[in-house]
Amino acid sequence: MNKKQLLAFSFTALFAASAMGTEIPEIPSDIVWDGTNNKKVESGEYSADIQGGKFITVLGKADGTGPTIVDGKKFRGAHLQLNGDDSHVYVYGGTYEDKFTGIDNTNNSAAISYSGTVNNAIGHLYIYGGTFESDITGLGMNTTGTHTANTDVHILGAITNGVGMGVYGGVSGQKNGSASLVGNTSVTVSGDGKTSFIAGGNRMANTSITGNISLSVKNGGTVGGILGGNYINELGYNTDKPSTSIINGNIMISVKDGTVGDGSIVNGILGGGINTNITGKTSIEISGVSAVTGGIAGGSAGWDTVSVASGNISILAGTITATGTQTYTFITVNEILGNEFPTPTTLSIDNAIVGGNIAAAVKSDANYSMTESNITISGGSVSGKIFGGGIAKGQQTGVFSKTTHYAKSHVETTNITVDASENAVLIDGNIYGGGRADDYGTATVGDVNIVFKGDGANLSFTGTVDGNGYVNGTKSASASVEGTQTFTFDGYNGAFNGTIQNFDALNVVNSKLTGTVKVGDNITSEKIHISGNSSVGKFVNTSGATLTFGASIEEGGNLEIGAGAIGSADSSVSSVTLTTNASVTVKASDTISVTLTSSAEGVVVNKAEQIATSDVEISVEGVVVENVLAAWSFDVENDGSGVTVTMDVGENVDVSTIKIFHREDSNSAWEDYTDIVSDITLVDGKLTFTATSFSDYTAVETVAAPEPSAFGLLAGLGALALVASRRRRK
Repeated sequence: MNKKQLLAFSFTALFAASAMGTEIPEIPSDIVWDGTNNKKVESGEYSADIQGGKFITVLGKADGTGPTIVDGKKFRGAHLQLNGDDSHVYVYGGTYEDKFTGIDNTNNSAAISYSGTVNNAIGHLYIYGGTFESDITGLGMNTTGTHTANTDVHILGAITNGVGMGVYGGVSGQKNGSASLVGNTSVTVSGDGKTSFIAGGNRMANTSITGNISLSVKNGGTVGGILGGNYINELGYNTDKPSTSIINGNIMISVKDGTVGDGSIVNGILGGGINTNITGKTSIEISGVSAVTGGIAGGSAGWDTVSVASGNISILAGTITATGTQTYTFITVNEILGNEFPTPTTLSIDNAIVGGNIAAAVKSDANYSMTESNITISGGSVSGKIFGGGIAKGQQTGVFSKTTHYAKSHVETTNITVDASENAVLIDGNIYGGGRADDYGTATVGDVNIVFKGDGANLSFTGTVDGNGYVNGTKSASASVEGTQTFTFDGYNGAFNGTIQNFDALNVVNSKLTGTVKVGDNITSEKIHISGNSSVGKFVNTSGATLTFGASIEEGGNLEIGAGAIGSADSSVSSVTLTTNASVTVKASDTISVTLTSSAEGVVVNKAEQIATSDVEISVEGVVVENVLAAWSFDVENDGSGVTVTMDVGENVDVSTIKIFHREDSNSAWEDYTDIVSDITLVDGKLTFTATSFSDYTAVETVAAPEPSAFGLLAGLGALALVASRRRRK
């Protein structure tokens, strides 16, 4: 390659990088790279370590076609020396048989080991094509010690990966390697980019990253799977090393208009990685026109003892198919006559959306824990089971002498939110607040909180929301919730077509539920609490029986319920307890309702039923009833301090013509209580008054009865009319 060709490559690379917002330093005019320097011959086979310059290395052809740099030859890999400045590697083709890295740390290069001084320089890799028979890494391989640098890897074209090989933001190690990285890592697959899998961390035992990790699949990019943290799976090769590693920082995974799935290492998204402790939080966000096939877990997977601070999954849009199985493969090494024989050990686990960790006891017992998991679904289509907790699965190994490896996955608090406020949400599968226990697994959760909010018209869900966990195995499997289980409708309006079961409390807060809500096991009347400005239709258990319950309305709140909701044999509400200024509105129809508002704590409404106006018979001297406007029967406790009644009586009524009548029961006569009740007002067809004694009340439109003299005159006129009528008939 001559200098003119190099500049052509350089302008192409600079344009591509600028489009991604990455600043590229100017290329010194004296840098000329022709693909022939730094060659070496090993064992009679041609190979080369491509040593890049300080700023830029270009490999292959810019259009990704044609022969490799040297026809028919494989290169050992590209190692870019980092000397404190940002450096950039562009790859347009070629075949590479060894680790390909943006920063050379071979032989523990002093160039990037800063003895505790943070190196803020970034090694950039931009890969548009090529065949990679080993891993692609941001920071070299094999060495020990701590290295300080930041890495940035971009896969921008379709590449070919070797079996089991992927793209790592950190270090990829050999046998007994244990290097650690202080710095941030980033891996992006975008546009035409396509690769087997990506991982934000390292591939090595006894290793760490101190920094944050960012992984992104966007704008049409495709990957087989995503590992947020480290991939530590070679315990057999590192018998003197711990089997776990650590990320001291946060992990952010974003899939926007990208495709994830069908990978061999992981066929979905594993937020934490394999055998990775995480002191910060993992965050997974799926949006745009994205497709994810396989499981999604907020935490890590593997054996040994691992903890993750927080797992967070947010599904904003896209199609997620969390079905099928995932097979985790680990290496077991047996030594026979001084020779090592690596043997893969596998464990297959059903995919799901999992807020916690996946404890997979393959090589030893697994004990995985997480402080808090959060799953939010606010758009898109989701297929498969959803677990707030983790998954635990063990197995028996050995042929003649069986060894059982047990697994435990624990999450202290799980939170699941389904928000249909703005977007359509389709969930095809059940939702569990707890975890899942497969064979030889124990899945435990502390507290469970599940919330549904938004517009019921946007939600397509007919499954079951279960506060418990799920037992998927038949051998020593156990799933339990140790704390409280709470389900809440929070600002939810419309129909809910799922089934709710196994909760300590079912809260309805500022929600208007229409139709029938189905409840299952362990939902009893005393567990249902209604507050705020809410309305409910009816709660029915899975046997079809209407569930009665007691509602409690917070101060200033209002509960709207249908006719017959309280006080009847098949009622869905058996009583409503009101606090100060709280109200209950009973709607007999869209145009007829009554509201009871308390002025004290602990007012209990046991009944509010409409009485047919045709059944009201009032006989009071001096009053002629022209029209019965409204009639209701009440049973109210603790009403001595006054309860305000608001009845719909219709328009075009003069308040001066209204009288209030009261009776003790249906066998008693109606009495005029107009002067006993107080604060009578009429606004927009709603009549309001305050009473301190409750049973039946009716409001009537009246006129005064005629005076006795007027009765005599009317009688005389009637007699004359009768005589005249008889004379005409003759």
